[in-house]
Amino acid sequence: MKINSNSGEILAKDAKIYAMVTDLRRFGEFLPPQVQDWKAEEDYCEFSVAGMVTARVEIAEKVEFSKVVYEIKNDKNLPVKFQIDITEKGVDNSEVGIGIEADVPFFLQGMVKDPLQKVADTIAQKIKELAEKQ
Repeated sequence: MKINSNSGEILAKDAKIYAMVTDLRRFGEFLPPQVQDWKAEEDYCEFSVAGMVTARVEIAEKVEFSKVVYEIKNDKNLPVKFQIDITEKGVDNSEVGIGIEADVPFFLQGMVKDPLQKVADTIAQKIKELAEKQ
């Protein structure tokens, strides 16, 4: 199953956004408030979501200033890839899009589609807020 966030323009340089999203110590700033038990280092983070899932996030691929792919391992053994695409739109503005690809069984897709969409949109919005604030 694939989910894409609403793309949005951010009044920040692509390099600034890239630096924010490649330091996994900051990843918690982008997540919804239901996240608990947060632990992080620069190259990984671990957390749980209110009785639903425990996850470990690691960077699987980086393309400087334009793309970051995260691999999310979880206690449900459902492979998830999470991608942030950054596109330079001008001197001081960029566009960010979030993509989530989850190997969810068909019978569960209806239950997880809306929550995953909300997570993607929330992360895109929080990246925008934090990048424009700093």
